[in-house]
Amino acid sequence: MKMYKLIRQDDLDAMINQHSRFLLYKNSTTCPVSTEAFEEVRSYSEEDEALPVAYLHVQEAREASDYAANYFDVRHKSPQILLVENGSCSWNASHWHITADAIRSVAEK
Repeated sequence: MKMYKLIRQDDLDAMINQHSRFLLYKNSTTCPVSTEAFEEVRSYSEEDEALPVAYLHVQEAREASDYAANYFDVRHKSPQILLVENGSCSWNASHWHITADAIRSVAEK
């Protein structure tokens, strides 16, 4: 499945409007834990049955990152991944809890 890079708040709004279920990954470009988590997200995204994955680099997309935290009412962390269903966050994980297996298990429900 394609990964969508988000830069602006409008990009996130477009994802919400176009996809009833998707994953949102918030990445820090300066954190080694984020680098490992991003690889897990990429690994999941390459699977045939993967949900769409949107991602943003917090340092490059601060407005979109802050907007996501407020919109979904989820305290900001990075790395962080959210499962968005019908415009609401139904699950989130951060740091070492972001694995392809964890993502797969919630995405398949």
